Amino acid sequence: MKTYIKMQLKKIEAKWTLPLVVASVVIAFQNCGGEFQPLDEFKYGSEYARNIVEQTELQSYWDNLYDYDLLMAKNEIIFDSAVNSSATLFFADNTTSFFVVTNRRSNSELSLVVDRDQILKVTVQGNAVRLVHEAPASNFSEVSFPVDPNKSLVIGARSGKDPRNILLMVNGEYKELTVKQTGTPINFSYLESSLSLTNIQETLIFKRAMEPGEINVISRQIASQYNISARTSPNMPDYLAWSNESPLFPQVRTIMRESCFRCHTAWISLSESGFTTASSYTKNIQLVKPKSLEESPLWHSLKGSADNNPSGKRDMPKDLPGLSAEQLATIKSWIFGISN
Repeated sequence: MKTYIKMQLKKIEAKWTLPLVVASVVIAFQNCGGEFQPLDEFKYGSEYARNIVEQTELQSYWDNLYDYDLLMAKNEIIFDSAVNSSATLFFADNTTSFFVVTNRRSNSELSLVVDRDQILKVTVQGNAVRLVHEAPASNFSEVSFPVDPNKSLVIGARSGKDPRNILLMVNGEYKELTVKQTGTPINFSYLESSLSLTNIQETLIFKRAMEPGEINVISRQIASQYNISARTSPNMPDYLAWSNESPLFPQVRTIMRESCFRCHTAWISLSESGFTTASSYTKNIQLVKPKSLEESPLWHSLKGSADNNPSGKRDMPKDLPGLSAEQLATIKSWIFGISN
């Protein structure tokens, strides 16, 4: 990948070289008599080319990590405005992710009722987008951010009980947000069928919370279908931790990304609770039992790990060297630190 990127960079820089040399000659003749500090056009061309290549590298990284077709084929879509009516009954456990497309001809809004007494709502008015989770007794959380009032938008978001777990992207770009919160929004166990769409071109709602890379890949794909310009933020995190996760989990996930995810691709989108709960992503196996090495298949399959489970194969990661002593210690501390 690195070699390919360098080759592409050289091609783009070479493409700029001749026009920039000609431009430099013209500028020099036009300013022979006075003091003139010429722009470094070659440097500008090189930086322009480098930005293109870096953007391509970022997008290729996420596209390779999260395959769009696989994401769309996991039967996780609980509402699709292209095939479902707003009266469709759908359910989601505790968290949800959704995508909204609006062409900005007028103000737009998606509003859905949660457990009869909560509202999850995204609105686009003028040059601002707002995401609100409102619960009883004036408990609500809200985020807002500016947008170009003349441009069509693909808004990708995830939401749950805790406002700190909100994630938002606009046309593929990750938004760092400040959450306004009053009270504590209660957890929702399912989303009801009360759904209102106003001036929305397309809506997709998923039954789980997605990670930044997943939302970016789907956002860019949807944007391409509507001829909307989209990109990938250089500051987009690989993983946005949930507030109730153990402090060590982001470090453990980094170890897994380097040593496990290339084979166990279904684990990529798992939060910490995904490793402590049996599901289709884990082939219905509870990979980690909090505070128990012997009952944690993930642990006793690692090369160099030690516990009292005689059936441990100790052969992972496959076809790679075993984890370092420091990495094993981190995973061990994480397992003992997970809350039951």
